[in-house]
Amino acid sequence: MTTTLIERALLTTASQTIFPSSESAQGKTIRPFRFLIVGYTPYQHTENSIGPWVAKTIATWQVPTVKSIAVPQLTPVLVNEITAADYVIFVAAHLQHNHCRTVRVTPLVAGQQNLSDLASDTNSCNPYTLLNLAQHLYGNVPLTWLIQVPRETAAEKEASRSKIAQYGDRALQTIEQFLRTYL
Repeated sequence: MTTTLIERALLTTASQTIFPSSESAQGKTIRPFRFLIVGYTPYQHTENSIGPWVAKTIATWQVPTVKSIAVPQLTPVLVNEITAADYVIFVAAHLQHNHCRTVRVTPLVAGQQNLSDLASDTNSCNPYTLLNLAQHLYGNVPLTWLIQVPRETAAEKEASRSKIAQYGDRALQTIEQFLRTYL
């Protein structure tokens, strides 16, 4: 028996002890972190692990209000982490390398993918899927962006390692600017 993505998310969140937020004595929401950075590798392209690399680099900054995680793929388990944040930034390689030659920042909004479409696919998640699940399960979606970093083909990768490093550095600078603006 296969379970749908929504059923798996409900089962996962019900068994978690992490709650999106807690209430203080004054009735204000206390969040363990304000920013969540999620670096992931889209569609099993393990050779394009710039997203996890960016997330791991940000984790070394040790900013107390920033949680940075590197994951091989997006899964419904991340919904708890997403709803615990005020701001979320997803970082991944851009899949259409011929069309993207710069770091691209895109604001994401829940509701841009039909929730019934999500129920049929149990194995893949994308940022929109997770935002829609967060909205559906918690009624809460933080401000969210997707940072897409250009990826290189295998031939380009060997010829332009410095260019790849530049793209990674540009993504880090972009996130640093978000932190300066919103923290």
